[in-house]
Amino acid sequence: MGLGKTIQALGIMHYYRGDWPLLIVCPSSVRYDWLEAIQTWLPTIPTHHVEVMTSGKDDIEDARVLITSYDLMSRYGKQWLAQKSFGAVIMDESHFLKSFKSARTKVAILFFKQAKRVLLLSGTPALSRPAELYTQIAAINPKAFGSFHDFGLRYCAAVKTNWAWDYSGSSNMVELHLLLEKRFMIRRLKSNVISELPPKIR
Repeated sequence: MGLGKTIQALGIMHYYRGDWPLLIVCPSSVRYDWLEAIQTWLPTIPTHHVEVMTSGKDDIEDARVLITSYDLMSRYGKQWLAQKSFGAVIMDESHFLKSFKSARTKVAILFFKQAKRVLLLSGTPALSRPAELYTQIAAINPKAFGSFHDFGLRYCAAVKTNWAWDYSGSSNMVELHLLLEKRFMIRRLKSNVISELPPKIR
């Protein structure tokens, strides 16, 4: 937190603004933080082109930037897809998509397939096991590791039980880490940006 992910993401997507409309999905508590960041760092975008979704009844037709929550996306995402084509997508706190079986992930995947640019932001992309990374990686490059089962065999120490496959383990972690850093991940550490941060306030 506080290492500049929001500003960096807006900078990248503004560079590719030819691919907009832009969809920003985030926890509901930070929707207006994203609006404030856009107004601060991208002042050339007219205010009436940015829509913050508060309910499924909001009009999205004229929005160049749509900011919404994971909950609203889960409930109304398919409806939005029928109305509008989003060429760019930012998913803030993308570890919310760790389970490919969840409703929110299934809807998010529909947006990923439609978009030309996808950017995922997270301070904790995997909370407990490598299996949680697969959906996020597949959002960026669906062909990178093949199927989830292929990924599970290589990096989750997959074991076949009497009932089903168990993907809760981990294996080949050094290899996975190297691949993530080389092909998918921009990682910023506090030590890298400490000189740019304001003094801590208690």
